[in-house]
Amino acid sequence: MPLDPPDGIVPVTAVVYRAETLPVAPALAELLGEKPVVLLHSAGTAKHFAAEVDRLAIARSSIRLAALGGRIAAAAGPGWASVSSASEPSDPALLALARDLCHEPFPG
Repeated sequence: MPLDPPDGIVPVTAVVYRAETLPVAPALAELLGEKPVVLLHSAGTAKHFAAEVDRLAIARSSIRLAALGGRIAAAAGPGWASVSSASEPSDPALLALARDLCHEPFPG
C-alpha cells in the first residue's frame, strides 16, 4: 500500500525488531490442510508463511488469512481462500476478525 504523507514529511523505514523464521512443523502442516484461519501479525511473517505453504505443497485455497492490516495482507500474496484485515491494528480487532471468520462458511 503506498503512503501519501503530507508535504514536508518523509517516511523512513526502521527495523524495530527481528524475528527468526522457522520451518512449519509437521503437526502444524497437517492442520493447515483442514481449512484453517491463520492470523498474521507482520509482513515478514506473511511472506514466510506463504513460502512455507508453497514449500509444503499445501493449497493456498484451503486457508483463510486474518491479517493485522492491509500491508500485511498484501504481503501474503494471492491464491488464499480469503484474506481479511482487522478493523484496526490491535490484537482484539484481529481476534474478533478471526472469530467471525471461524463462524462463516468456507468460501467456494
